[in-house]
Amino acid sequence: MDSTVAFATLDAYLSKGSLTESIATLEASLNGSGPEDVQRILRESGLDEDLVDSALVVRERIGMIDTLIHAAVITQVLPLILEPGEVLTRRPSLGAGNDPDRNYDLESSHRVAEFKLSSWKGRDGMRQRGLFADVVGLSLDVTGRRRQVYVVGDLPVRFLKSSRRNATKTLSKAALKLRAPEGMEEDTTVAGFTKAANIEVIDLRVLLPRLR
Repeated sequence: MDSTVAFATLDAYLSKGSLTESIATLEASLNGSGPEDVQRILRESGLDEDLVDSALVVRERIGMIDTLIHAAVITQVLPLILEPGEVLTRRPSLGAGNDPDRNYDLESSHRVAEFKLSSWKGRDGMRQRGLFADVVGLSLDVTGRRRQVYVVGDLPVRFLKSSRRNATKTLSKAALKLRAPEGMEEDTTVAGFTKAANIEVIDLRVLLPRLR
């Protein structure tokens, strides 16, 4: 299937309304249905083979979208934050995900930095753990360079600056090297550790206003 047709087919279906609500309605309709009813419900649902083919094509095309966003944002931010005389001292990690050979997304003569570009929705336990693990990772740099974490939106900023969530528990699923950083006590909070470690929390929307 042509990718343009696939995108249009998928967009047309998703534009009809909430997918979550549509699925819930479909589930309710299928409950107690026999073979003939199921066939009718399937036809009425719009979940046909063309839609599945379209979704598979679109998923293939956008499978690397997170990597593209991560690389594009860091590339746009670099000329806005680098100071006179500052140079990158290690190849930046532009792709989304962890690279064991590079500790940070950005490492220069002046700073170490991590970029977290996910959009928070209000129930973000997994994102909180990942973000705080990056903060702890930044705290392990002892070179005296600035420690920065770049995020998108008010929710991650408030989490790092105001959350009273227990820091140790938040790190319970993190890599072993991150679970007991210097200065962390049993009652240390996420906000307390972030402040004590002198981590700069920067909302990328200040630098790139078009980010949502």
